[in-house]
Amino acid sequence: MGLLASSAGVQKLTFGQPSAARAKAAVSTDIQAKIEDAAPDHPWVHLLSDYAAGRPVDLASIPLDLATTTDFQGKVIAHCRRIPFGQTLSYGQLAQRAGSPRAARAVGNIMKSNQIPLLVPCHRVLASGGKIGGYSAPGGLSLKEQLLAMEAGKAAQGRKRARAS
Repeated sequence: MGLLASSAGVQKLTFGQPSAARAKAAVSTDIQAKIEDAAPDHPWVHLLSDYAAGRPVDLASIPLDLATTTDFQGKVIAHCRRIPFGQTLSYGQLAQRAGSPRAARAVGNIMKSNQIPLLVPCHRVLASGGKIGGYSAPGGLSLKEQLLAMEAGKAAQGRKRARAS
């Protein structure tokens, strides 16, 4: 996993890379900045590690640097970040929540170009009729299906424990 951040927040995130070197390369292709390893005790590292271990965590507390997004893109991203762990929306539903109910295709394009997967959980956005749609992270649709299955299973386990209490 690798991420690129500014003082405002995360700008890029990659995961599923075969090595740390490939992860660094994936996030640093268009910059000429010093790349440093994150401190192992950094709170973002803990949250992302917990997620990678399958624990239901809220990654919305990790700030994003959205300086280059339009107002509409920002609305879509904000609403996407509110999709709870283990749940999904369609592109049309996300467009409606962002205030543009006829912009499902535009939402799909925003999700397709998402540079911050997991933090902007585009894997939770599906095509109409519950079809899986696309996924541009390494591993493609297979990884999207794995993330959705992991989240659905963990969310269901949490609901069962809550009912048993």
